[in-house]
Amino acid sequence: YWLDDGQEHRVPADWNVLWADTRDGGPVEYPPAPYVPWSGEFRDSFWQPRGSNFFYDQPTFRAMAMLSRITGDPQYGRFATESLAASMQQKNEAKGLFWWGRTQFYDIFSDRQVAPNNDPRHAHGLRRLPAWQLLWETDPDATRQHIEAMWEWHVVDKDVGRFNRYDNRGRGIAFIDNGATMISAFAFLYSKTGDPRHLHWARTVAGFHWGHRDKTTNLTPEQPEQGHRREAGHAMTMRAIGTLPTHLLLSWQWTGEDEFRDQAVAYLTGFARHAYLPERGKFTTVDIATGRPVDGRRGLEPTDPVELWGNYHLIPGGLYLAQGFAFAYALTGEEELLDAARKCAEWIRRSPPEAYQHRHWSELYQRVYARYGTFADHYGRAISFFLQMYAATGEEPYLDDARRFARDAVSKLYYQGLFRGHPARPYYSNIDGVGRLLVALLQLDRVLARPAETAAQQAVLLNEDDLLDFGNW
Repeated sequence: YWLDDGQEHRVPADWNVLWADTRDGGPVEYPPAPYVPWSGEFRDSFWQPRGSNFFYDQPTFRAMAMLSRITGDPQYGRFATESLAASMQQKNEAKGLFWWGRTQFYDIFSDRQVAPNNDPRHAHGLRRLPAWQLLWETDPDATRQHIEAMWEWHVVDKDVGRFNRYDNRGRGIAFIDNGATMISAFAFLYSKTGDPRHLHWARTVAGFHWGHRDKTTNLTPEQPEQGHRREAGHAMTMRAIGTLPTHLLLSWQWTGEDEFRDQAVAYLTGFARHAYLPERGKFTTVDIATGRPVDGRRGLEPTDPVELWGNYHLIPGGLYLAQGFAFAYALTGEEELLDAARKCAEWIRRSPPEAYQHRHWSELYQRVYARYGTFADHYGRAISFFLQMYAATGEEPYLDDARRFARDAVSKLYYQGLFRGHPARPYYSNIDGVGRLLVALLQLDRVLARPAETAAQQAVLLNEDDLLDFGNW
């Protein structure tokens, strides 16, 4: 689908158009070249041209549901429900898993499911949380089948929780963001079914990561069992710290099991104590055993802390860490977590998107494109983070920060009825996180409508129907 650009466009409900040209509102059959001029590589499985992928559309569906609540007009929420219901029919029928995610999508022009680089299906990850509540309300049977199939096809050692990012029942790399989404998925399912198996699954995968932590630092690696063959095998990276604690906290709320909360707080406080560089005012990746900055590739050097904004959607950034600290403080009231969240806020204030610097990814992006701004996803996360900080502390400067980032996003991305995914691109793409920006703008709207109530709020509300939910994962 695409947004109204002054003319009425009616698209079948089972089309979730991945690309739309902001100049004429029409679909982009193939992205205009150079559509990812700074990425350094092109993989159709990552950028999904000609594609529809309801994994990336879920924040937009949530925004539509929120908009219906706000306006009283049911058409937005109805369209989201109808589109989601049709999308959920796209499955790997042999396995019961949805045909979605990082490497698989639906080609709307050839009307078929594709995996263009022959990549196996990835478990969800990339700092994105499926909208389980919306999925459950739309089709609980399909949602349950998908989550149970994750245990069957991704968890390869069901005694210790060892898993594979690929759905092949074989042993492979266990990225921590994939494991995090499995934990929260199983916990969510338990909250709906009460089936003790689902709680056991969540605890088992959580225990796999917990068992690989260093007991002195309470840090755990991004890729357990990789050891020193890869720096992520012995380092706690942004991918690790930006996802696992958040999903554990969600699991705690869905199940009431305190071990999920305790693990999340241990990881976050361990990272806050070891990974902050006061002379730089930033956090960096650290060795789990020593707590010292890690030397290695892809920005893991102590002199080059992980940057905030990311030059494409696969790169983990400090915004996920900021969201995690703020979320954890709102739920637990731990002052050490608030102190870490405040440090993240100062880091963001000092480092606007236009000041992007990162010597290990793309010099071209840094030199040419970063000055225009950043991705819709990043703007949305920054807005939601500052709103969470405002809600938790009642301090007006955080609300001012949220409004500033919202103004910046709208001025740079909005064009003739569509939000671009990035200021340097002439098209809309849901991979770039436009839906996340829409959610953040609606959150800001509700805060400005009820500021006193919001400032007094001390916890994140996870009910997807509540308009003061600051989660934007």
